Amino acid sequence: MNNFIINFCLLFTTITLLFLPFRNRPRVTPNTNLNIRLVLGAIAGLIAVLLMFNSIQIDVARVDLRIVPVVIAMMFGGLPSALVTGLMIVVTRFALTPVEQIDAAILSSIVIGLFIMTIAIVRRYARMTLWHFELMVGIGIVYSLPAIYLLTNSWSTFIKISLAYIFFNLIAGLVTYHLLAELRRHFENIQYQQKLAMTDALTGLANRRRLDDSLSLVGSAEDGYSLILIDIDFFKHVNDTYGHDAGDDVLRQLGTTLASLVYNSSVTKSPCKGRDRLICTRSYPVTFPAWQKRTQSRLRPFKPVDGTSSTGF
Repeated sequence: MNNFIINFCLLFTTITLLFLPFRNRPRVTPNTNLNIRLVLGAIAGLIAVLLMFNSIQIDVARVDLRIVPVVIAMMFGGLPSALVTGLMIVVTRFALTPVEQIDAAILSSIVIGLFIMTIAIVRRYARMTLWHFELMVGIGIVYSLPAIYLLTNSWSTFIKISLAYIFFNLIAGLVTYHLLAELRRHFENIQYQQKLAMTDALTGLANRRRLDDSLSLVGSAEDGYSLILIDIDFFKHVNDTYGHDAGDDVLRQLGTTLASLVYNSSVTKSPCKGRDRLICTRSYPVTFPAWQKRTQSRLRPFKPVDGTSSTGF
């Protein structure tokens, strides 16, 4: 019982720590880049290995919560992630098994293989819900129980350990799902707050803080950088004639236009004048004559009012 509780605590601690690298990334799905899914599988495999080192040894059976990391890998990363996790589990099982008990490792490997193939089929029709997560955990339990029975020497021992195994795996699946959902909400909230801190609310462009960060990065770049100042001519006249709402529309359209023209750069308001925009870009100055011509053709006229802009490099 104590080992199950240790497994329980170890599972949630390692999930919290090892999934931190994904905090600035979109949710991992079976459609995510393969390399990211393989990394996810390796992380889930590492969690499973740690659980196996703290498993309960009953006769020749090793009982733990390793099926939960396999479900995590399959649910989020699909079959490639689960295969990486399963491979790490199989290798660890053989490494921990004495030669005279090699049949137990072979049986355990067969169970893991069948489990992964089965939940791979289920994953094709499953959604990211608690019910489907627990369904996969249940399939793992169903595959594991016959193996546990074959590897234990008495019926009473099997009944005793099976009840604890079923209970702790189902509870672990429940808590793990909610923990991962809460971590995702937390990461998304952090990303949203970071975006608010770095973005101008009116135009959607990067603000002064983002500009300062970008300048500190490109200032040390060997290929140099360039600054472009864009000024809207007679912007006060626009506000006085059409009203500040129309002026805001002009600023928003300017922001949209600049965002479509500039890639891999920081675009921000100048702190001095509301009508100015400053662009910091990692690019060679020789490219700017063509860029200037293309930009100025896009910047005039503005709607809903006609206007011009001046550009300085």
